[in-house]
Amino acid sequence: MRIPITFLFSTLLVAQTGPYLGQKSPGLMPTLFAPGVVSTGLYERDLTVTSDGTELYFTVMGGYSVILRCVQVKGRWEGPEVVPFSGGPVVMDAEPALSPDGKRLYFLSTRPKDGSAPKAGWVNQDLWVVDRTPQGWSEPRNLGEPVNTDAEEFYPSITHDGTIYFTRGREKEKVSEVWRARWDGARFTKAERLPDIINGGGPVFNACISPDERMLVFCAAGRKGSLGPTDHWISFRSAEDAWSEPKNLGEPFNGPGLQAISPSFSSDGKYFFFASNRRMGVQQGPRTYASLQKERVHAGNGNADLWWVEAKKLEEFR
Repeated sequence: MRIPITFLFSTLLVAQTGPYLGQKSPGLMPTLFAPGVVSTGLYERDLTVTSDGTELYFTVMGGYSVILRCVQVKGRWEGPEVVPFSGGPVVMDAEPALSPDGKRLYFLSTRPKDGSAPKAGWVNQDLWVVDRTPQGWSEPRNLGEPVNTDAEEFYPSITHDGTIYFTRGREKEKVSEVWRARWDGARFTKAERLPDIINGGGPVFNACISPDERMLVFCAAGRKGSLGPTDHWISFRSAEDAWSEPKNLGEPFNGPGLQAISPSFSSDGKYFFFASNRRMGVQQGPRTYASLQKERVHAGNGNADLWWVEAKKLEEFR
């Protein structure tokens, strides 16, 4: 049973053609992604896109958390629609991450791995995966050890060679850190915590790795030089697996009152996405009931919206 969510803007997709929902490339200045289709005034985050830009997934939250898909079929876009394996009445699903070859989709889920009845809220946080088959996505399966443990695992990000980066949290200790596990061609090997240069400055979460494993963008709270409650930071990885001192991405990625949320790279590494709760188009003059309704259902109303920029913009921080 799926949550009955109506997406008022999905009919706009019939006019969209070309990759990335027909959106014009953003260049080197962050631009709102697909306003009225993906960024709508709902709480949207966690965008992941196939390498050809013809299939994308993202999360919508709001007392629920579901994964949606838009896909190009015979040159025309369809969706957004809740994917078949998401949208249960209790289970929370979020943070989809496609493997660069598009054959797997990893995601966070609160569904119990032992088959018991699901519980409400953000409990049992584990990473799950579905495999692409000729009939569509397979049934979800829990990644298991060494990625999943009794702690909370969330926010997967995948490199070209199959390495998974993710966040591991311990709620009682109020600790969250970035970990990774290499793929040996058949399974993930022992998970390793990233060094203190990444994890040593307080809670770190929602880290994404570029497909070539050169750039790590992560969210952190309370670091020296922060501009908002949580900020996006970047570190560069060398060929010897050493990490550079993280740098704050600054404005317009971060700013006073802005929450850093869900960074990601496109599967080809060309684009960088992030979510932002920045407000835009604030009502001028007296408010009316009609204007209040309009503010509620458009991007920039204070909920999270999705933004994108060419990833080479991040090279400026090297």
